Amino acid sequence: MEKIGVFCSATPGLPAAYMVAAQQFGQWLGEQGKTLVYGGSSRGLMGAVGKACHLAGGRLYGMVPAILEERGWVEPELDVTFPCEGLTDRKDLMMLESQVFVALPGGIGTLDEVFTVLGHTSIGLSEKKVVLLNLDGFFDTLLAFLRELNEKNFIRQPLSAYLCVANSVDELCKLIENE
Repeated sequence: MEKIGVFCSATPGLPAAYMVAAQQFGQWLGEQGKTLVYGGSSRGLMGAVGKACHLAGGRLYGMVPAILEERGWVEPELDVTFPCEGLTDRKDLMMLESQVFVALPGGIGTLDEVFTVLGHTSIGLSEKKVVLLNLDGFFDTLLAFLRELNEKNFIRQPLSAYLCVANSVDELCKLIENE
């Protein structure tokens, strides 16, 4: 996998452990010569993963909604900028450009992106997987809910067909290497 899509928070002031994990993953991406496909923000976890990837020699593909440009929140080191109007076309562009997706901790936007990919994959529009970085149990509640949906037959195929979970950055990197 050469193009790795990353969903995560662009909110500043997040816990240090999440920032460190984003930097470590970004550094690994760069050292492996990968292309980071992401939202292109210079803030929060998104900024941390992007900056670390760039500094370690990786490429940055930024899917940049107009509102990020207006607010001045765009990562200046993007190798390729994909302008978009909003979040829907941003997700469409990320789906086209990425081979696999990683979700670092994030909020509503991150969950929207994760569920868009899972939805596409669950009905056969895509074969792309999502890997959740469940750092410090961040996604535990979500995973419990998904298991319940699976147990009640609301999910057509086993979650493992399109969703993986890593509990550390090292585990995340190994999963990406094996995809």
